[in-house]
Amino acid sequence: MRLPRCPPATRCTGRRRPLSARTGPSCARFERDLVAVVHFQGPRADGMPELHKPTPPLAALQKKGFAVARVTNGRMSGASGPVPAAIHLTPEALDGGPLSRVRDGGVIRLDAEAGTLDILLDDAAWAAREPACRSPAAADAHAHGLGRECFGALFGAPCWAPNRAPSPGCDTGCEAPESATMSPTRTVPPMNPSDLAAHGPVIPVIVLERVQDAVPLAEALLAGGVRVLEVTLRTPAALACIEAIARALPEALVGAGTLRSVADAEAAVDAGARFGVSPGWRSDLGHACRNMGLPLLPGVATASEVMAASAGGYDFLKLFPAEAVGGVPLLKALAGPFPDIGFCPTGGLTPANAPQYLALPNVKVCGGSWLAPADAVASGDWARITRLAREAAALR
Repeated sequence: MRLPRCPPATRCTGRRRPLSARTGPSCARFERDLVAVVHFQGPRADGMPELHKPTPPLAALQKKGFAVARVTNGRMSGASGPVPAAIHLTPEALDGGPLSRVRDGGVIRLDAEAGTLDILLDDAAWAAREPACRSPAAADAHAHGLGRECFGALFGAPCWAPNRAPSPGCDTGCEAPESATMSPTRTVPPMNPSDLAAHGPVIPVIVLERVQDAVPLAEALLAGGVRVLEVTLRTPAALACIEAIARALPEALVGAGTLRSVADAEAAVDAGARFGVSPGWRSDLGHACRNMGLPLLPGVATASEVMAASAGGYDFLKLFPAEAVGGVPLLKALAGPFPDIGFCPTGGLTPANAPQYLALPNVKVCGGSWLAPADAVASGDWARITRLAREAAALR
C-alpha cells in the first residue's frame, strides 16, 4: 500500500496513547494525515511491549480518509489491522537510532509496496539534530515488565540500561549506537515519594512565569542547600521550566506540582520531572503515576482522604492547604489513627511556623513558597533566594 500523501509525525514517548489519551477540543489537531512515531519501545528501552492501543484511533482517522501510519522500535503481533506499520526499527531510539531524531511535525514517507521508510529532511539538518532523550522518570518506569523480562534472557540479565557518556545537554545519555555499551544498571535509581524528605526539611513550591528564570532560580536554591524543587503547573511556562532544569542541572530533583489529571502526570514525565505533587487525591492519578514510575506526593485534607490514599498504596501524603484545614492540631489528631502515615504539610507555612510542623513526629518535610518569592524571581535577586534556601535548610 502506498500512502497517497506524506503525513507529519507525532511523537509518543513511553506507553502514552498517542490519540485515545487526548479528549476534548485538543483532539482537533489530530484531524489530519498522521504518522504516529512511538519511540523508546525497543528491547533495551522498554522490553518491546505490544502496541495495540493506538490502533483504534488511527483506524478511525483512516476511515475518515486521512493517511495514517505507525512507526516504532517496538512490536506488533499482527493486530495493526488496516493501519500501515513499520515495526522493530533498529538501531532503537535508546541507542541514538533514527527515531530518536524525529520531531513533531516532521514529514515521513512510508511506502509499504517498496518497503521503504523515509524522513524527509536535508542531510545537513539531519546531521545537526541531537537525539531525543527519555526523562529519568520514564526510564525508571520501564525498567521492568513482561516484555523486558522475556527479552532479558537474550541480554544475560533482566534489566539493561546504556552505560555511556551523555550527549551535550542530555543527562540520560543518548549517542550514536556504535559507541554504546551494555551494562546491567538502571538508567535512574528508583525513588520512593518518602525519599523526597531525605534532602532537607523544606521543599520549595515554585511558580515560574518565564522559562529564562528557571535555571538561575534552581542554581540559587541548590547553592543554598535545597535540592528538591517543586515547579507547579500553574503557568503556561511550567513544563518548559521543568525541562530546562532537568537538562541543565541533573543534580537537582525537579518535580511537577499541581498535578490534577493523568494527562498532567504524562506531560510532567515527558518534561523530565522526577516526582509529582497533587493538591488532592484521585485514585486514577495515583494508579497512573505508579504505572509510569513517577513518585507521587498526593494531597489530602481529611481523614477520609488519608484512608483513600492509603488504600491506594500511598503512605507519604501532602496535607494541603495545611493552615486552612487545621494545621498542627489536625496533624496531631491524625497521628493516632494513622501512625504509619507521614505528611508534608504545605499551604500557609512560613519561616515562623514551619518549625512547629517539623517538630511533629509524623511530619517528614514541609512545603513552602517563601523560598522563591515572586518579587525576587522577577528581579533576579538570586542572592536573596540562596539566603532563604540556606535558612530553610537549617530548620531541622
